[in-house]
Amino acid sequence: MAEAILYNLTADIIFKLGSSALQEIGSLWRVNSELHKLKDSLSAIQAVLLDAEEQQSKNNQVKDWVLKLQDVLYEIDDLIDESSYETLRRQVLAKHRRTRKQVRILFSKFKSNWKIGHKIKEIRERLQAINEDKNQFSFRKNVIERRDDDERLRKKRETHSFILEDEVIGRNDDKEAVIDLLLNSNTREDIAIVSIVGMGGLGKTALAQSIYTHYGMTNNDGQFQMKLWVCVSEEFDLKIIIQKIIESATGKKSESFLQLDSLQCELRKQIDGKKYLLVMDDVWNEKKEEWLHLKRLLMGGAKGSRILITTRSEQVAKTFDSTFVHRLQILDASNSWLLFQKMTGLEERFDNQEAKLDQKNSNLIKIGMEIVSMLNGVPLVIRNIGGLLKDNKSERFWLSFKDKELHQVLRQEQDALKEMQLILELSYKYLPSSNLKQCFLYCALFPKDYKIQKDTLILLWRAQGFTQPNGNNDDNYLVDIGDDYFMHLLSRPKGLGKLTNLQYLCLCPMEHMVGEECPYLQWERKNSC
Repeated sequence: MAEAILYNLTADIIFKLGSSALQEIGSLWRVNSELHKLKDSLSAIQAVLLDAEEQQSKNNQVKDWVLKLQDVLYEIDDLIDESSYETLRRQVLAKHRRTRKQVRILFSKFKSNWKIGHKIKEIRERLQAINEDKNQFSFRKNVIERRDDDERLRKKRETHSFILEDEVIGRNDDKEAVIDLLLNSNTREDIAIVSIVGMGGLGKTALAQSIYTHYGMTNNDGQFQMKLWVCVSEEFDLKIIIQKIIESATGKKSESFLQLDSLQCELRKQIDGKKYLLVMDDVWNEKKEEWLHLKRLLMGGAKGSRILITTRSEQVAKTFDSTFVHRLQILDASNSWLLFQKMTGLEERFDNQEAKLDQKNSNLIKIGMEIVSMLNGVPLVIRNIGGLLKDNKSERFWLSFKDKELHQVLRQEQDALKEMQLILELSYKYLPSSNLKQCFLYCALFPKDYKIQKDTLILLWRAQGFTQPNGNNDDNYLVDIGDDYFMHLLSRPKGLGKLTNLQYLCLCPMEHMVGEECPYLQWERKNSC
């Protein structure tokens, strides 16, 4: 919901209250008990907050309740910042204090403890009263929280056109089939539309990237004069999509203040009379009229132009008047095993067929094949589970994972999508520390493919308290820990993202990759501690 501002603020405050940094501050100020009570009250209020924000426009009493809550939330947020600042100030003073100042600093410490502790208690009591007052309104508890998070993730999701060829395994037949539809099909339409349809995790975007970068797509032999890539996602906003197409065509970002009429003129100027390939990745729109508004502007291309769509929905393919639909299937057993080998590193160890495998390695292969048979040929699942197992190539660990974790998921007899979600959650749960989990989840706050400096990201983690070691606050040590966390997460499949060079990272944490398949990760991001 667009109006759910306080809901998101509440979620952020709960997250901060659960962080290791705030727990440390709570111990320092001796207010951990009050902070826990504060967090409990906030969690109870958050459960009904979406309904409250919706009702406030119709009920003045609810509006007054929401305004009181808003004031307290801002005070809590300010108090967290104030406490963090005061703690940091003390640490700086402690490093540089002299003997003659110790008495004064000690007195100041007791005074500040009392002041901040008193303020936290006063705010907590006000929040408790607000929490009790909510019962008079019979608010509905939030039952669509997961969906809201999904939609917000899809809206900010972004993809790009590049992929290394060896990253795409088992899709040669699919690639050739779609390329044939794009280049060789005879259709009555001057501009035909081809849709790649399949559930999340099958690799639709990767296939589209592989096709986009294929040498046969260039202008040689009369092929496409222009290639365009646009990630659409949940929000099918005509103006934004046109801006993205223009940016892809020119390499320059169009001015955001331009009116729609100016943008459509520029779009037609770029594509009219040219044979183009437009990839529209991750499309969710099922409203015909919204598509037709865009379609009219794209019809000026030369005969043979093509629009390639990736989507999870058959209905989207119908809405977009697809001339051809290519339905992406799961990987077969052979390609599933090849992908698993690549992700676990088994291929490097066993490529030499003349080498005699010892009993341990033979057993790992046997266990690995049994695990692959349980993953249903879904590339995203195989990549993540393979990356998890790569970190610990022991028979005992692999057997335990297969017989306990995977068996527990599969015996629930969920549908394929839910089953994939549960399996993907395992790769997150097996991150070796809570700090690593927090660092990973923090990256999901950024849009996918957002470019950020490595050092900046580590500093942000540090500011949130995610890289605090036990008993050692040395700056260089903190930087080293942040660097270790960074490299660990970067090395995992569908981890943080990809380095564009030694300094910049293109973010794509797994939560963005799977969107609605990982509600557990979204819940963890708001409630982890």
